[in-house]
Amino acid sequence: MFLTPMTHRTVSDFFSDFDRMERAFFDSTSSFVTDILDTGDSYRLDMELPGFKKEEIKVSLEGKLLTVSATHEPTEEKKDSPLYLRRERRVGSVTRSFTLSGIDTDGIEVLHENGVLSIILPKTKPIKPEIKEFEIK
Repeated sequence: MFLTPMTHRTVSDFFSDFDRMERAFFDSTSSFVTDILDTGDSYRLDMELPGFKKEEIKVSLEGKLLTVSATHEPTEEKKDSPLYLRRERRVGSVTRSFTLSGIDTDGIEVLHENGVLSIILPKTKPIKPEIKEFEIK
């Protein structure tokens, strides 16, 4: 059994470590931030996907499940390329799914501009019940 000397740590150090650990746990690389707006006759989802080209983003609808995924392929480091000392930019995939109801799926529009993916989801029009009048015999 190895014994290592205990260094002097303050309560502040403990909370800083805990905060860093919590941020690492909850700041998942598997998702991205999304704003959902009600524009009256439709909903708009604005998703931040900085650095993703539109060719790297996939939007699909299966039944009532809308899924958005984006993938950065890792760049191969060449023999002569500089060695990374620290790499903080994401490499890999992110994905997010939303359950849709009351949406006209035939009218969905997807736009990508300046690192923001916008999805317009038109609301279905309320169906007015048909009123039939019958002649009394």
